[in-house]
Amino acid sequence: MKRGTRGKQAIKYAYIGLMLFFLYSPIAVLMAYSFNASKSRSTWSGLTLRWYAELIKDNQIMGALTTTLLIAALSSVFAVIIGTAAAVGLHSLRGQRKSTRIKKNVLQSLTNLSISSPEIVLGISLMILFVHCVNALQFGQMGFYTLLLAHISFNVPCVVMSVLPRLRRSNESLYEAALDLGAPPLTAFVKATLPQIKPGIITGAMIAFTLSIDDVVVSFFTAGSSTNLSILIFSMARLGISPKINALSTIMFVVVLLLLYAINAWDSKNRKNNSGNPKGDSKKSRRTRQGNSTNFISNTSNIANTSIANTSNITNTCIANTSIANTSIANTSIANTSIDNTSIANTSNINNSINMVNTSKIDNPINIANTSDINNSSNNKKHNPKEEYLLT
Repeated sequence: MKRGTRGKQAIKYAYIGLMLFFLYSPIAVLMAYSFNASKSRSTWSGLTLRWYAELIKDNQIMGALTTTLLIAALSSVFAVIIGTAAAVGLHSLRGQRKSTRIKKNVLQSLTNLSISSPEIVLGISLMILFVHCVNALQFGQMGFYTLLLAHISFNVPCVVMSVLPRLRRSNESLYEAALDLGAPPLTAFVKATLPQIKPGIITGAMIAFTLSIDDVVVSFFTAGSSTNLSILIFSMARLGISPKINALSTIMFVVVLLLLYAINAWDSKNRKNNSGNPKGDSKKSRRTRQGNSTNFISNTSNIANTSIANTSNITNTCIANTSIANTSIANTSIANTSIDNTSIANTSNINNSINMVNTSKIDNPINIANTSDINNSSNNKKHNPKEEYLLT
């Protein structure tokens, strides 16, 4: 290895090590002092688990922790639902009209407003809104529900910003094909679009959960009588933070570290399984491709310029009112199939041992025109009189 290359690698490793030291040395000090027998943060008096035992007995800290986790979980769920729906709506606003572009830009700007504005501005504005609502309704007071609504309000834009890029990269032809095959819009979205944007939804949910646990300013102005962990720690800062908070922070850090390790291990396992199968197909998808039983493909306006090749089995399928044009269908087994009101035109290749067995219906005259090659058919059974007409 050349001397210059070694020098560059040494600088790179030194920079990475310095960055990791800068990021994790405060956490390491906090974890170490959670085992300190003394309350002082400047003296070391030996190892102890006293603060972990007292943490479990402290009702104030455990209550704040419960409120924090509950608010984070609920706000993440609501933010994912609202944010995903908003992202789909924004993505659907497409067109060449100037009014459509203006409307989309205005809505995106309003969505990003809570992210770009300072937290103290958002917190004060939400506090004023909730105070006026409570006074106008003469019911209830600021507390858990106002804190939950505040967290949902700043989590929704994070989900929108995570889902929108996935929607732009998604294959919309799958959704349109599902609609053409008769699926309702909601079913088509769940089956075709949702799997493509799922990584963005998961990312948005994780960001929303983290922001909710970490937030101090908005929570301080909107919590009312409720107290979460960030407000409790902020109120302790003046008199000195208890070592019990160090113990709680250590537990939270270890839990998050284990979750990240589990997620990375699961992801690497999935990638390893997919690398063994070049197409990334699961066993279930391979079984589905090998034998599609009792399927119905109807009223499809056009299946054109398509190659359907090396498909092992298409069985018990009803193909009706469908136009199949400019299509190569090769090395395919078509059995127990009803082909009805279908036009097969300009088909360049139907060959290499197509197996058409027990075909129950080929009627309502099918047009097979300009077909250049129909040969090497290994088995064509139970011909219909109309088949004789078609063959002539």
